[in-house]
Amino acid sequence: MPVLHADGTRTPKCDSWKDIVHHWTEGEPCLGLVVPLKDWPHHFYNGRHGRQFNTKYYQRSMIATEFLDEFQGNEEAFLKVYGSAARQGHTKLLKAILDARKRHHRNGERRRHLVNEGCD
Repeated sequence: MPVLHADGTRTPKCDSWKDIVHHWTEGEPCLGLVVPLKDWPHHFYNGRHGRQFNTKYYQRSMIATEFLDEFQGNEEAFLKVYGSAARQGHTKLLKAILDARKRHHRNGERRRHLVNEGCD
């Protein structure tokens, strides 16, 4: 990431997480991603390329599911909590999400606590 689009432009680093969510839910046929990541069978990311795809798949799943499941796709609430990390790119965002998951383990707990804390 950032993703190179068909028109030759790249997604800004601060929006790379949106590409990840899109690839998770919809795929990106023009990039060869005809099956959304959420629908990939296990052997797609654990086959011949093993660790490389497994790690990337895991990282993208963490970002996408945090946004879609924990924040129910609410971009405003998501960015209230993770905005400063998201502006720095998906790697910093992933670290912020993993840190938040360590502090607040249960589903629903992170959003409630972090939005109320307003940590950004």
